[in-house]
Amino acid sequence: MCDPYQHWPVTEKVDVWMIGCILYTLCFYKHPFMEMTKLSIVNAAYTFPKDHPYPEKLLDIIRIMLTPNPKFRPSIFEMCDIFDNYFNLTSIKLNVRNCNSNLNP
Repeated sequence: MCDPYQHWPVTEKVDVWMIGCILYTLCFYKHPFMEMTKLSIVNAAYTFPKDHPYPEKLLDIIRIMLTPNPKFRPSIFEMCDIFDNYFNLTSIKLNVRNCNSNLNP
């Protein structure tokens, strides 16, 4: 999760990453990076199991929480907004250029 060569700041967004790992584990009964190398973790290279019962919107939440660059990862406040509005959202925008626009009513 941390690559000192990229000089990304370590902020509270590491907690968002960890919550993404926990949510993935709750859904699929394994850690997203259980069978991966350190490079896979740094690059957030994971896959979702086939034939899962979850809506794409939930998978998008996991995707944005596991965004590798913390600059583009949502803050906990943005995640609270997403969770508060989850049932009113038709989709969750995955735009790494502007993480403040993750809500798509």
